Amino acid sequence: MPAAASVQPSPAAPQEEEELPLKKEKTHFTVRLTELKPADKVKLIKEVKNFVPGVNLVQAKKLVESLPQEIKANASKEEAEKIKAALEAAGGTVVLE
Repeated sequence: MPAAASVQPSPAAPQEEEELPLKKEKTHFTVRLTELKPADKVKLIKEVKNFVPGVNLVQAKKLVESLPQEIKANASKEEAEKIKAALEAAGGTVVLE
């Protein structure tokens, strides 16, 4: 009889399905500028200068001219969305990764 008891399904099996790891919501993003509208280049350079620390206007111009470029890494969701909105309003195309 003891062998028959081991054939029965264990009651722990249904619990394993509930313990599947949940997808974690991403909390940190990389903001990447991928494209720009040529007519809005000057506005975009000024916005990039505002969001990239320690960059002067000449460096911001070089950064915008050599797309795609990373604008900010490890940004919070709110900060990344704020940067994305500002850069898109200035004529850029932004991707959050």
